[in-house]
Amino acid sequence: MMEEIITQEEAIEVPENQMIIPHLLTISLESCPKLTSFIVGSYKLECPSLYNIKIANCPNMVTFSSTFSRVLEKETIGRGSGEMHEKEVLDIRAEPFFSDQVQFSSFVQLKLSSLNMQQIFPKQLSTVSSVVQTVRLLALEGCTNLKYLFTSSTIKSFVALKFLIIRDCAMMKEVIVTEGLVEKESILFPELKELTLEGLPKLKRFCSGCYLVFPFLTVLVIKKCPLLETLVSNSITSNQKANERVEEKNLKNYIHTYAPPLFNTKVVFPNLKELFISQMRSLIRIWDEQLDEDSFHKLYLLSVEYCEKLLNIFPVNMVGRLQNLGKLQISDCASLEEIFEPQGLDADESEAQITAQLALVETTPNFVFSKVTSLDLCRLPNLKSFYTQIHTTEWPSLKKLHMSGCDKVQILALEILRTSGKNQLEIQIEHPLFRATFPNLEELIVEQNDDLKEIWHGDDDVKNDIIFTKLKSLQLKCLPRLASFCLGNCNFEFSSLEDVIVMRCPNMMTFSGGEVSTPNLQKVKFTEDEGVECWEGGLNPTIQQLFVEKVGYAVVEHLTLLQFLELMGIRSKKPQEILNFIWLCSLEICNCGNLRYLLTLSMALSLVSLKKMKVQNYELLEQVISEEGANLKDGIVFTKLKSLELKGLPRLEGFCLGNCNFEFTSLEDVIVMACPYMMTFSGGEVSTPKLHKVKLTRDDEDEGCWEGGLNPTIQLLFKKKSVGDSNED
Repeated sequence: MMEEIITQEEAIEVPENQMIIPHLLTISLESCPKLTSFIVGSYKLECPSLYNIKIANCPNMVTFSSTFSRVLEKETIGRGSGEMHEKEVLDIRAEPFFSDQVQFSSFVQLKLSSLNMQQIFPKQLSTVSSVVQTVRLLALEGCTNLKYLFTSSTIKSFVALKFLIIRDCAMMKEVIVTEGLVEKESILFPELKELTLEGLPKLKRFCSGCYLVFPFLTVLVIKKCPLLETLVSNSITSNQKANERVEEKNLKNYIHTYAPPLFNTKVVFPNLKELFISQMRSLIRIWDEQLDEDSFHKLYLLSVEYCEKLLNIFPVNMVGRLQNLGKLQISDCASLEEIFEPQGLDADESEAQITAQLALVETTPNFVFSKVTSLDLCRLPNLKSFYTQIHTTEWPSLKKLHMSGCDKVQILALEILRTSGKNQLEIQIEHPLFRATFPNLEELIVEQNDDLKEIWHGDDDVKNDIIFTKLKSLQLKCLPRLASFCLGNCNFEFSSLEDVIVMRCPNMMTFSGGEVSTPNLQKVKFTEDEGVECWEGGLNPTIQQLFVEKVGYAVVEHLTLLQFLELMGIRSKKPQEILNFIWLCSLEICNCGNLRYLLTLSMALSLVSLKKMKVQNYELLEQVISEEGANLKDGIVFTKLKSLELKGLPRLEGFCLGNCNFEFTSLEDVIVMACPYMMTFSGGEVSTPKLHKVKLTRDDEDEGCWEGGLNPTIQLLFKKKSVGDSNED
């Protein structure tokens, strides 16, 4: 097995102890389990054209160049000098991966993966600074013994570094070890554009004490660093005290005093545009109230997810830095209560304190997000409001608003209006998520919120006209307590609205207490499937009709009826009272002895989600679907039905005996067993583009029968009497 790429031969002398490989461009070493070094010997290696090194899955490679020979190791052991050799082994493993024996004047990319070295660069890089001065990309992954990457001395040589990626280094505690620096000194990354820290379970800080300056950093990704609280820590003991304090019940009372923020005055990001923070279980605060004056003004995208201790995202005095924010995504933060941290008063302030605020209504803070186009708030079970104190917000560029799984939000939005103090107090207590206007909103999605009662809050005493000129799509899904889009006496004008979905909103009685204008809307869908829709000439009457028909209760997905011996049918005399099976995916009915048919055509029209149907063991069943006076010119289309099984039906004459056309666009599997009187499938035409056989057993190897269509195949089987010959259970 290969242990070195280049090794020194004792009989060959290298001029000036130097080996030059002038045209070598790239080195790639992968999955070499015995490899310990690239080069072994006392001479220096110079590769003036080398620009790329990639080394992966070489677990025994702890150094790139070494004066230590594994051949010598074996000889030493053979001579019984094990103690001396053991020390040599420890020394070699403590050596840096790169030493002054290598010179790469054009080196650009370094990627190291699944290696076991303890140190990559010497603590003092003056002798080998030429190795790293031109490096633009440095990527480390799975280097499990690495406890740090740079010292405060070595980082000064990385003057060209643009991309730094550190992933899955299990032992890394900090990125830079600051040795000999005083607190006011700075570490500069003069060219760095993107920084990724991911999968570092022991990382506690980027560095300690000094200032970090990233003048050109545009993208920062921090993921799966469960112990990381702050990039630059002032002292280790203060962090430990914070951890002790945050376990106490009154968490909010200790945040300002003890919890270190991720970003404080010691980090400088004047050009940061994209920030991703994920799976940071120790993170309590993202930003300090005091920051470098030039930082975060260019932030465009912020994504925060799976940070279970976060109570809020921004300090209130950071609003002025967010004027370039374009996208805000916050999800899966179990403790998050508001987006902006309340200032001065506690979030649980009394009614008397709120009343005191009302005297200052003329100076109510106004948050303006002039460039935000997309806002996503998902699975935030404790989110109550955008900002708990009285305020207003403006979103002049917002095009998409998505809220999902924010169960404590009862009102989504309240338009900015000058109302009486009584109403101000009332709204403050109810905690609307937004007090805002959305003049350019195009898409609104609200779903899976258990306590949401109203989307838009209006005043019962004042008739307001609310205009959404740009809104094209509105989706309200899985909102069990939603009573209306607006309960107040508000008139709405949706001049561009074309798509409305209302799903699983069983208590939504109407859209608004006022008038609603939707000149471009022609339907309201109650599933995401095309064709499942309702329209009664307007949005209000349509929602009212859906409520009357109880469409909101149609949430059954799997229905099995077994041994209902007295069941006469699944039907009602009044069509609006028929159970609407729009969510039904699987229907299995067995041993319901008095049924002569299962469904009417009008009921079958609602089976838009049905994927599997199984009917078996009925003495009296004559057909599955009965026309029952219906006249459907276009027939029935089953878009999702893939499997149909009819078994043990001694009186079945057909699937439908009426003159109705059926189209099964997805049907692939049909089994007909022990149905001796089934003469045809349907009295009308039947289309099954994906079906190529009718099986007589459940055996996957059954070749079945096929005569070019479902009707002629069933007719042929009846003639041959082969349908009744199968006795398989």
